[in-house]
Amino acid sequence: MLKKYTAFTLAEILIVIAIIGVVSALTVPNLAKNTNNKEIVARVKKADSNLSDAYGRARAKYGANLDNWFLSDGTNVTNRSKRVGKRMLEFMNVDKDCGQTTAGCFKNAAYAVLDASTQSTNLDSTSNNYYKAILADGSSVAFFCPITSATNISSRKTADEQAAQQAQQQGKPASTDVLVGNTFCIVDVDVDGPNKGFNTAGIDLFQFILDDRVTTGYYKDNVLYSYNGVYKNAITNCQNSIMGCAAWIVNYDNADYLECADKLDPTNTTAPVTSCN
Repeated sequence: MLKKYTAFTLAEILIVIAIIGVVSALTVPNLAKNTNNKEIVARVKKADSNLSDAYGRARAKYGANLDNWFLSDGTNVTNRSKRVGKRMLEFMNVDKDCGQTTAGCFKNAAYAVLDASTQSTNLDSTSNNYYKAILADGSSVAFFCPITSATNISSRKTADEQAAQQAQQQGKPASTDVLVGNTFCIVDVDVDGPNKGFNTAGIDLFQFILDDRVTTGYYKDNVLYSYNGVYKNAITNCQNSIMGCAAWIVNYDNADYLECADKLDPTNTTAPVTSCN
């Protein structure tokens, strides 16, 4: 006598496959997005750590007051940027030093920003004053030291005061130190180098600032993250320029400005919103 075996019918198998497909369509994109965002956060925090460490070592060797690094340079931005670039890279693992006259350390085009406009600066250009290099981890760095006007100094002091006030409201530490010099240097970092990624500020291009002060809390290790610190307009700057995104990641440990920027508001003292969750 033949035995009868039970089995799934073709229709049942197709239904199961369809269910699996629907579940995958709903979950896989979110999983991939979360994974990508975490990778962005990890790379930015690594860049922050590398810059903080290098700047601390450079200041220990060449002097804590950044102004004194440029006593012989005056207003020569080319020399100022070169001096800081070389001194910082002395304490970083460098794979390729492009200096100011060699291309290839950044994408040879202007980077995009999150609101779909285009940045005007081509960081790879040999006609600008940026001192550029590719590090051993594949990231690119560019150093630029502009001349600081009295207006910029005043606005930075105001930013300090606002950030300190916000920190106090949130129960977090913040610097009470005042500006001790007139110099700061911009550091642009492409966290995955010139030949990979989206070439977009806030996704793989981030801006840090070396500043001449001794600080704690939000301004730890003398490396700042945008002119506008950690308050609400860091989000706005992140959407329409290079500035602000690194500030958000370092202080809030997420890249949620990519998902729900309109909902984020760390200035709300009763219920600060610093995450999409």
